[in-house]
Parts: sequence; C-alpha cells; structure tokens
Amino acid sequence: MTELDDVRSLRESLATEFDDLYADLEHMAEAVRAAVASPGPVGGTDRVGPFDDDQLRAMRDQAIGLLSRRRMADGAGFIFDPDRIAIAEQLIQWQVRSQAGGFEPYGFVYDTDSTEYYDFMRLPWFETPRRTGGPTLAGPYLDYLGVDDYVLTATVPIAGGGVFVGVAGADIPVSTLERIVLSRCRGLDVAVALVTAEDRIVCSNSAHYLPGDRLPQGPETGTRMSLPTRVPTLAVQWGAERSA
Repeated sequence: MTELDDVRSLRESLATEFDDLYADLEHMAEAVRAAVASPGPVGGTDRVGPFDDDQLRAMRDQAIGLLSRRRMADGAGFIFDPDRIAIAEQLIQWQVRSQAGGFEPYGFVYDTDSTEYYDFMRLPWFETPRRTGGPTLAGPYLDYLGVDDYVLTATVPIAGGGVFVGVAGADIPVSTLERIVLSRCRGLDVAVALVTAEDRIVCSNSAHYLPGDRLPQGPETGTRMSLPTRVPTLAVQWGAERSA
C-alpha cells in the first residue's frame, strides 16, 4: 500500500466509526423525544420529568448499549437543560466504562453553589445543538469538573413539543483516537494529524504536532481531506515531513 492508501484507509474507517456513533446517538435521542413529546407546565415553565424508574433504567441501558457497540466512546448518556428539568438530581444520566471492565454511572455535582458544580450551559457540545437544532462535535478540550479527561464530545439535540430540552451525547478520549492514528500510521515517513474545522490538532503520529495546538498554515503542512461523515467532524492532514 502507498502512503495515500494508508491515509485513505484511516479516513474511511474513522468516518464509519463517527457515522455509526451519531446513528446511535440519534436513536437514543429519539427514544427520549417520545417520552418528553409534551413537556408539562411546572412552576409556570415547560419542564420534563420527573422520570420514573423505568425511564431512568431505559436511559441507562441505551447509554450502556452505545458503549458496548462503540469502543471509541468512553462515556455516553443524556444531559438535560437545567431550565427544563423538573428534578435537578436527574439532570445528567451518564454512564462510563469502569476499571473492572463494566459500566457505571458517573457522579456530577448538582449544587449550583458548589465550586465543583458542572456548569455546562455555555459549552459548545450543549450550546451549539440548543442554538442550531443540529448535531455537533466539540473539542478537543479538558473536561474539568466533568469526566476530567481530554476529550471530544459528540451530541445530538433532544426536543419535546418543539422545545429544546437537552442532548444525547458521547465522549471520545483523545488518547483513543491517538492509538488509532498511531496503529495505522506509525510506519509512515510523513506526518499525519487529525484536525478540527478550527485547525486544532487532535492527535498526530509526529511530535511536531501537539494536541490542542493550532495547525500552521501553508503548503508545507501537506494536504487536508475531511472525513466523509454525514455530520461534519474532523479532517486528516498529511504529507508534511515527519520530524519524530
């Protein structure tokens, strides 16, 4: 295989992974949309919930199902709009992989007066679907006060009765994408990097390109090919001389 063949293979396999992930997220969101199709008035505003045990169990099972199928994701679940949820303790329904090899709920702080409160309302993975009504891929970023890892977050919106009430989402650790890139491109003599639409480097097979840095502009950085995904995600930049 040529270098171009290797890069194309990486690009196509990642595109399939992302498309399958978003299909699962859309399925999760649709299941919850049915449950919140007609938000009821609570305190003069449209709210969702409280969810009963069966509904909470169904959301847990959907998140675990995604994690079982999509090894690229490390956490998944539902995050509701604090202004729409009836019970604050049901705000985030999130499952992560446990050290024992199974799955477990991730604990978040719901007390708005706490210094550890997870204030996510203005984070791109939540704000963009709320504003646009469409899916998004946010990051890479350090999810401080969240799962405390360097991740990308994929989300799709949930709307009930035409009102945005939250998102279905999944976290993708940068370290996982890095392992994929290195396994496919370790032997190449050129640098290969995954980059965002904002030119942020996600990972690379070269120490010349560090995660989080902005990719330099110019012909010396090589060629860019976007992943052929249904939802805009990442691009593969390749062709520059590999320095390490």
